Amino acid sequence: VSRPEHRPPPSRPSSPTALRRRRPFHAMYLARSQPEGLALALLSMVCWGSWSNTLVFCGSRLRFELYYVNYVVGILATSVLAALTLGMVGVADCRQCAASFVADDLQAGGDRFGLGIAAGAVFNLANMMLTKGIQMCGLAVAFPLCIGTALVFGTLLTHFLEGGEGSEAALLFAGVAVAFAAVCTIAWVHRLKDAQRAAAELKA
Repeated sequence: VSRPEHRPPPSRPSSPTALRRRRPFHAMYLARSQPEGLALALLSMVCWGSWSNTLVFCGSRLRFELYYVNYVVGILATSVLAALTLGMVGVADCRQCAASFVADDLQAGGDRFGLGIAAGAVFNLANMMLTKGIQMCGLAVAFPLCIGTALVFGTLLTHFLEGGEGSEAALLFAGVAVAFAAVCTIAWVHRLKDAQRAAAELKA
């Protein structure tokens, strides 16, 4: 007696869930290891310490207002480019990754957008005054003076707003005291420099 031919069961169409799993998941790029985070922090410090040199290179060949307009356009272009590239990285089968820039940004409420815009306005105003200070006092004086002052007040404000959670108060206040002493020293040296320059002009 011949046995009936065995036929494989018809393949079922893939479910929508399975299809979604096969597609790349677009996520926002985040540092996931300590060496990676350290490398990004060092790159940030290099960029943070070098952008102001462009103002020194421009000198009197470009007015401050025009320079700052170009500076803001560069910030906007870089932010949009980073959001549409590093903010939309394709990752296969990574459901634990952060959402993409567009998906994450659209979930925020209107009050969050308002806070972000207000923070950007305050930061932009501070950068404008910092850039003008660099033009007036020089890079070696204005940059440490402004950044040191921001470090001192920002650290103290954050510490008291968070209630001191997760921080060693003794080490924190010791570091803030050293930074404040450095800021005062810079201001004192700049005052001595101005006094010596004024005395030299009177003698001449």
